[in-house]
Amino acid sequence: MNMNNPLVSIIIPAYKGGRLLREAIRSVLDQTYPHLELIVVDDASPDNTRSCITRFCGDSRVRCIRHSQNRGAVAARKTGLGASTGEIVIFLDQDDLIHPEKVRAHVEFLESHPEIGVSYNGRIEIEHPSRQILGIWMPPAQVGLPDVILGYPFAPSDTVYRRKWLSIEEIWDDRFVARGKEMIPNGAEIMTLGRLALNGCRFGGITRALNCRRYHTERVLHDLEARCQAELLCQETILSDDRCPQEVSVLSSVAFTNTYLVFAYHAFLQYEDEPGRRLLEKAVECDPSLLDADPCRLVQWIAAKSCSSRGQGHGMLLRRAFAALPGNLSTDSRQLDWALARTSLLEAVRATVWGPISEGERRMARALELHAEVDDSFLEELNYLLLNYEATFGPAAAKKVAIRLTATLRRLGKPRAASRLRARSLITRAFRSYHLREFLKVPLLLLPAVYNDPRYLLNRGVFSIFCRSVLLGKV
Repeated sequence: MNMNNPLVSIIIPAYKGGRLLREAIRSVLDQTYPHLELIVVDDASPDNTRSCITRFCGDSRVRCIRHSQNRGAVAARKTGLGASTGEIVIFLDQDDLIHPEKVRAHVEFLESHPEIGVSYNGRIEIEHPSRQILGIWMPPAQVGLPDVILGYPFAPSDTVYRRKWLSIEEIWDDRFVARGKEMIPNGAEIMTLGRLALNGCRFGGITRALNCRRYHTERVLHDLEARCQAELLCQETILSDDRCPQEVSVLSSVAFTNTYLVFAYHAFLQYEDEPGRRLLEKAVECDPSLLDADPCRLVQWIAAKSCSSRGQGHGMLLRRAFAALPGNLSTDSRQLDWALARTSLLEAVRATVWGPISEGERRMARALELHAEVDDSFLEELNYLLLNYEATFGPAAAKKVAIRLTATLRRLGKPRAASRLRARSLITRAFRSYHLREFLKVPLLLLPAVYNDPRYLLNRGVFSIFCRSVLLGKV
């Protein structure tokens, strides 16, 4: 590959695109990297999608292809791939946006990592139509086949491919595009990345949010249980493949549990409570330990998911989900109270970071009324938020957010929690500096961390990197 200035092909499958498609196209044409082509595949849209595309065709980088029949996003991506010539390929969903530096960042990353076949990045998540930021999602530094199977860590717009890996025909399995008149809209990405991994493809990540993904509050997913079964079929296809390592294939129950939970959440979000109940029961059948602990993992999961959309009040969503819980959980008012308090607290934090401030104050007042608990798992979520914010917007911006979050914790009457959050943040930075071999920074980060949370004095890992950094920093 000529990595000095390789051509990058960006392919957008389009169906009823409208204004959001125009914004997606504009985000491609605004890239700082000049060597690119854009292919938009109109998947037989019945509206003005074609005219939305043709208005950009005066730009020599843009081409439009139209399907005579609607065949789905995966088939549209394959059509676009066949018409493209770039050495690097990006699939962009029509309602997503990419950062002006995304293409350049991935070209440079692939140039410096020739062993990587698929690169990926973090994203900013936005609710549509409000355009309210929901948060920053950052993928793990290392991703392999287990991650693909257990929860599919990427959206299509997050990934960038070397062309040679897309030439593997089995990743375009028609069974997972359409079967007669029955469209199978779920699981195709699992098949693509799963079979790439089975063929030896390696994945590598960029720790920056380089695209925006829209979540449509008003979108309805029809036939949820059939969609769930389609995704389960795709997972089973990968797990039962002879090339799948034993240590991955034994994770089937965890993988299936995750899928049932995700579709149960969508069911409750769409007021389809009976399908939601059936899907929850399937999840518990796969993993009975979901009901262990107090609050149990199932309740913790529902609480976290219920505030991931602003489309409806989380209290209403929680109560409906609780009514469908198995066993005695549906009448366990104590666990419901915990979930209501936790979601109020999570909403308060999100509004504190992203706004509006008035909503943050209202959510915080509610969290105070419900005696919201600030435990280690919650502090870890805050730490994760701050790290992602810093990676996206820089240390100065992250420091301002940290100050606001600290004030929020103090308003909850949790000054010790504020100190522990500060300590967690410093500890994370210390370990990161240690792995980057920036040994002189490590003690300077660990000392105030221990001051804020003396429990770290008993942590072997902290003690180890402190001693090693002091010794290696003098070499």
